[in-house]
Amino acid sequence: LMRLLLDELVAPGAWPAVVAPALGLIAAGAITGVSPSVGYILGARMDRRVAVHAMDRLYLATGQLSGMWHIEDPSFRDRLRIAQQAGRGGPGQLVQQVVNVGRTTLTISGFVVTIAALDPWMALLAAGAGVPALAAQVRLSRARADMQRRMAPVERREAHYADLLVSVPAAKELRLLGLGELFRERMVRQMEAADEAYNRQDRSEEHTSELQSHHD
Repeated sequence: LMRLLLDELVAPGAWPAVVAPALGLIAAGAITGVSPSVGYILGARMDRRVAVHAMDRLYLATGQLSGMWHIEDPSFRDRLRIAQQAGRGGPGQLVQQVVNVGRTTLTISGFVVTIAALDPWMALLAAGAGVPALAAQVRLSRARADMQRRMAPVERREAHYADLLVSVPAAKELRLLGLGELFRERMVRQMEAADEAYNRQDRSEEHTSELQSHHD
């Protein structure tokens, strides 16, 4: 639209033809300005609806399990806790990541096609340059998922100690027996252990990002 507008502006005696590309450019600018707000509203609405649906499916499946051994099994409770956390925001994040991948793929494809028209070998080199970055991102994603699984027992114990400190039946006994300080210290130790593990993961991801930047 900008190209058409400039072409019409420099053309002699073509002012009436300027109106159409100018109006189109104004409309495109308005859509570009409004689309982030509309996208945010629709994205938030989608996240809330997906969270309701995911929690409904999760607890429906949990309620259909026979017996109590699942509920009493610590490993099952860890998996349930991960499902509770991921079920609320995970689907929305997945959709957003798919959109981002599609947008990036479209941009890179256009870039590679443009280079291929000039030099096919350079296009091949440009396409291959993204393979290490993709492999690094896959490795980081698996590391994050593994970290979440390993931290699930720690976070479960932390939540358990925190619940003991504030729940009415347990709080009465803790204060009567003077055990509040003990469970508070245990809760803090679990929080510190999780914090240190996540810090190591953050440092590893930062190191990988720096290597990717140097490679680029």
